Amino acid sequence: MKKGVQQIFSQIVPTYELINHLLTWGLDIHWRRRAARLAGSRQGSCWLDICTGTGEMAFNIAKVWAKNISHKDAKSNKLGKNSPSRISSGLSSLRLTTDERRKKNNSKGHLQSFRSIPALVVGLDFCWEMLHQARRSKTSRMALPLVFIQADVRHLPFAAGALAGVSISFATRNLGLTPETLLPFFREIYRVLRPGGLFINLETSQPRPAWLRQLFHTYVRFAVNSLGRKISGSKVGYAYLASTIPRFLSPEELSEVLQLAGFSRVKVIKLWLGVAAIHLAFKDYSVARTFELFSQ
Repeated sequence: MKKGVQQIFSQIVPTYELINHLLTWGLDIHWRRRAARLAGSRQGSCWLDICTGTGEMAFNIAKVWAKNISHKDAKSNKLGKNSPSRISSGLSSLRLTTDERRKKNNSKGHLQSFRSIPALVVGLDFCWEMLHQARRSKTSRMALPLVFIQADVRHLPFAAGALAGVSISFATRNLGLTPETLLPFFREIYRVLRPGGLFINLETSQPRPAWLRQLFHTYVRFAVNSLGRKISGSKVGYAYLASTIPRFLSPEELSEVLQLAGFSRVKVIKLWLGVAAIHLAFKDYSVARTFELFSQ
């Protein structure tokens, strides 16, 4: 991602969550929780939250997993037992290339180290300041392994087919505003997902009809820019964020890009008159349908 965008986010860390909640009237909290519940069926595997920022989405997913696992599994998932070295070993195994993992799996008596961690949530971001805040405010509150790493979403540091799920919340606009710019990122997400894996995309959207869309864009233009600037002190940060919302894709256009990236089935859940939407994109839906997400 561009250095300029990275610098913008490094300037708004202290007030980032507060402003998000104020601008959405607290609805973003409920939307993230709803998206996190959709990730619940992938419990017991590794989930990656990209562009995690201060870790709100990753934290919500970890909470859902911790709540769903059995009492016995909950005990085995305490951070006291899942030591930093053990979690680091699991991440290293996930980062192996496909050939390296195959060789390691064939070694006598070997058990993949990441499988010794029943549930692991990883938050990834390119902004160190955001990650520092996430580690400080989120990891100490979780019994489930929740770790944050710095990396570029264009080149995810995981082996092909390593992950059960990937999520992103209110950051897709920062990756690109056109199908051409978004497609490489979605293909990279598709690469790291295992067959049946799920990609959850929570983002602002373009509501219908036209008068409602225009009203939404007017609110964004005045409220996001002015309120964000006053609270954060950053003139550039929220001017940039406000400019991306009206230019982002419609739900139908985003679905088409996801299908072009290789996802076999995409479902859209529109939120609050369509000002936001959750896209559920499956890698090999014939495998994924056993999780019965569409009944939720």
